[in-house]
Amino acid sequence: MQPPIATHFELAREALLHGKHVMVEKPLAHSSLLAEELVELAERQRCTLMTGHTFIYSPPVNVVKNLIQDGNIGRHPLHQLVSREPGPVPKRCRCHLGSGCPRCVNPAALLDEMPVWGTSFGRACVQKNKNDVAFIWLQFPSGVVASIEISWLSPQKMRRTSIVGSKAQILYDDTEPSDQDKDL
Repeated sequence: MQPPIATHFELAREALLHGKHVMVEKPLAHSSLLAEELVELAERQRCTLMTGHTFIYSPPVNVVKNLIQDGNIGRHPLHQLVSREPGPVPKRCRCHLGSGCPRCVNPAALLDEMPVWGTSFGRACVQKNKNDVAFIWLQFPSGVVASIEISWLSPQKMRRTSIVGSKAQILYDDTEPSDQDKDL
């Protein structure tokens, strides 16, 4: 059984203090201040600190990443990347969107670069003080802009990412059986 999110910080901190490399299931900690503290501790200890993002390692996502890196989608920069993950709230999940439950494809991992600008907006509609809809906008050094929509208000589950370049477009749908765990 996965430990509660509130334990992530303390368990990761203890391991880092003992010189261990750490991979923490997302989210890294239950606040950005605690996450920053872990990052700084890992740097001081010269340890690797990593957040578990399953989709970074899935075969279809790696195929998409290779298509982008090989220039098959178009010359760099790409035009846009849009990731959508609306769907009903998981029955067993008691967390909110900011806690790390969303599993959309990470644009930074696909592009192999970190955003230089970002903003977000969310709203708590069903549960007080727990966002159940959020929109995130990012810009990358190469000029690529990314948009991420996450919502637990939609009646239909969807995990879809579209990438638009000058030569081609990709639509990756993680809920479509034909796109799951196989080479595209």
